[in-house]
Amino acid sequence: MDKLYVAWWNLENLFDVEGAPNRPPWLQKKLQKELAGWNEDVLEKKISQLASIINQMNEGKGPDILGVCEVESRQVLEKLANALHSHNHYKIIHADTNDKRGIDVAFLYNSEKVQPALEETSSGPQPKVYSHVIVKRNATRDILQAEFSWQEKPFIMIANHWPSRSGGELKTEPYRMMAAETLSYWMERIQELRPDVPAIVMGDFNDEPFNRSMTDYALSTRERAKATSNRAQNPYLYNLTTALQGNDIGTHKYQSEWGFLDQILANRAALDVGNIHCEINSVRIIANNELIRARDNQPLNEGWPRRFNRPSSEHFNPEGYSDHLPIAVEINQPI
Repeated sequence: MDKLYVAWWNLENLFDVEGAPNRPPWLQKKLQKELAGWNEDVLEKKISQLASIINQMNEGKGPDILGVCEVESRQVLEKLANALHSHNHYKIIHADTNDKRGIDVAFLYNSEKVQPALEETSSGPQPKVYSHVIVKRNATRDILQAEFSWQEKPFIMIANHWPSRSGGELKTEPYRMMAAETLSYWMERIQELRPDVPAIVMGDFNDEPFNRSMTDYALSTRERAKATSNRAQNPYLYNLTTALQGNDIGTHKYQSEWGFLDQILANRAALDVGNIHCEINSVRIIANNELIRARDNQPLNEGWPRRFNRPSSEHFNPEGYSDHLPIAVEINQPI
């Protein structure tokens, strides 16, 4: 039985260098303080740190598909891909958006394992992708959909980075509800037009699995039977991450509490035995002493994600990684 290893990671502010020529002037001005000291050495170190963890995934083979967010540009994605063990095989699908902080969503994929669906463009065949930025007065974060084939069977990947809670959880909640409504509409169209195509949804949703944006608007459920029922008219998504709730650790820590802002979900077709199905027990948070800062003899769950932070911060740590932990799932394809 072949397996597909799929992972998600918020890379926390993977910016290009200070004064990068491809950066729009408005963004350079906005990020001036944040980018102070962000030079080639710092960028190289940040990428080296991230790559060291990504290379460990999938028993040292690296992920077959890695969804990421908080990446500024294709240029830094290419540098990250080149730092991976199988760098010759990793390709990029990137949505270049007008996010107000210049951070985007993307996929890195092993082109020897999976192939993207293509469409003809003026510059030749390109991966067929859909990208949408939710707008409410100002653009928020991105939703990116790409289609792949694995062993000649199609499947859909959707990466999300929903609006942050900066400014207050309740005040910003409507933005995440709008993103959730958009995701649910996309899932409705997939269910209507391509009901047999599996879809895996992943991302930093900036809400917990039990928040309204997830349950009432994205139609996420912890009940597998509800997501797999052929009688259900709504495009429910089974939240694979709920299998991890109740453990001592999450993907993000805020005010000393672990939470699950990062989640992986699956549609009905992805859960149907005989098609492509997710082994729920294989969902995991990637957590170790490298990624989590804990005192000597202190359990990992009492520590904090080891942040890289920015050079201008007093908390800058070139031995760090991100303020989020990666999450992964193995997808089995029956013979």
